[in-house]
Amino acid sequence: WDILMEAIEFWKGKTAVDKARELGTAVMGSWYDDLSAAGVPRYDWKAQLPGALMYERVVNQGLRDFIKEAEERQQAWVENKDDDFEKLYFWQAADMSGKAVIHFARRHAMHLKELAAKEKDPERRQELEEMAQICEWVPENPARTFREALQSVVLVHLATKLETPHYPPTGFGLMDQYLYPFFKKDLEEGRLSLDQAANLIGDFLLYAARLEWIVEMSWRDYMQKGVLSSVGLAGTNQNGEEISNELTYLFLHIAGLSGYAEPHLAIRYSKDTPRWLMRKAIETNIKVKGGVPQFQNGDHAIEYMMKRGVSQESANGWITHGCSQGMPADQRSSMATDYLNVPLCIDLALHNGIASKTGKEIGLKTGDPRHFKTFDEFYDAFKKQVEYVFSRQMWYDRLVDQVKPKYYQQPLVSMLLPGCLEKGKDFAQGGLSHYRITLRKDRGIIPAADSLTAVKKLIYEDSNKLTMDGLLEAMDSNFAGDSGEQIRQMCFSVAKY
Repeated sequence: WDILMEAIEFWKGKTAVDKARELGTAVMGSWYDDLSAAGVPRYDWKAQLPGALMYERVVNQGLRDFIKEAEERQQAWVENKDDDFEKLYFWQAADMSGKAVIHFARRHAMHLKELAAKEKDPERRQELEEMAQICEWVPENPARTFREALQSVVLVHLATKLETPHYPPTGFGLMDQYLYPFFKKDLEEGRLSLDQAANLIGDFLLYAARLEWIVEMSWRDYMQKGVLSSVGLAGTNQNGEEISNELTYLFLHIAGLSGYAEPHLAIRYSKDTPRWLMRKAIETNIKVKGGVPQFQNGDHAIEYMMKRGVSQESANGWITHGCSQGMPADQRSSMATDYLNVPLCIDLALHNGIASKTGKEIGLKTGDPRHFKTFDEFYDAFKKQVEYVFSRQMWYDRLVDQVKPKYYQQPLVSMLLPGCLEKGKDFAQGGLSHYRITLRKDRGIIPAADSLTAVKKLIYEDSNKLTMDGLLEAMDSNFAGDSGEQIRQMCFSVAKY
């Protein structure tokens, strides 16, 4: 009994990451560790990936509306004599988390008041006092102005980042939709000038641009950047109506002036997108020198989602988040994200399943490439390595996905995603909707294609130029010496992307 209790305490003290890795190691041995060492970022260290939260409800109804729903569902649980404690615990956690965010905002207000009391400049003192009043009101209550709406979004986003510092929410949703009524009303009633609105948007973009995340080393090597944050613009609302407006234009204009790589703006263009907007988007893209904004085909996204069973309304209002993802309006999140290192699979095909970086066998025994007579044989070996690594990686990820929501739940984020409060479930446990979306991506696809092209051309088509033995010897010595450099230049000279 004592040994059992000791084992239970040891297990309870472990993090979700520890438990995920132990589970994976139990069924796979050191394979995933060896895969990570060979250049694949670890998936098991991250929290589940939330997307764009319901900021439109936050700014229009306030966090108090979410808290009220959580309290009502707790009361109904008691009145109905329910016995599902997991639901009760979720609603209690959501209730506490929402109130904590309100307290968080009020602490900002208290600090601002302290600064105002010490401030000698009357103009600056008035600014600080106004900021304090705003933080006392939002995000608890519905926003009344454009500035309050933006401040509400930032405070909630910052709080969710504190809940999950190693993977914050990756999108702000369709900002030109849910902020536009505040923007328009403030302009019409004289509370806001275009210059003031531009400054506020610039401040918001700076906040998003400077976000960081606590990241495991293999991901720092892989990404070499800060947080991915997407701002969705233009496209259709859930009724299918084109919603491009003056705020869409202003976001693009400020993004062009600031030139930040993040947050990236995503234009959900369609056949109905006005020409003035596309011209402004292209102008911004040229100023930033590519990538901002992205251009995402809304007509295609809606058609695809509906073929997959998404309702017309949720497909029309699809949300952008992450680096390039589009999600139905009632889903807003991919649950898991992992990446396949495609060049590594070429390395495995060249070394009969062994990763040259570590000397560990992590692939299939597809044969010594020196004995391949045709490029098709080599390409077939490469495809087998891809299938082997990807399928085992997926298996491991499915195991990890079972562990994460059990030991690392995210009640604040879940409360702010559709469906979770109604179901009483964390978003990673099925709280979102009836369809579950996971995300897998290939990485290094272009250098992989370049490498395959070089092998095909130099070894199999121009057989007198290079042998497989010569290529392997050069690669495994990191192209050392005159002959290694000559072979490296031969590879570079092959026509490629």
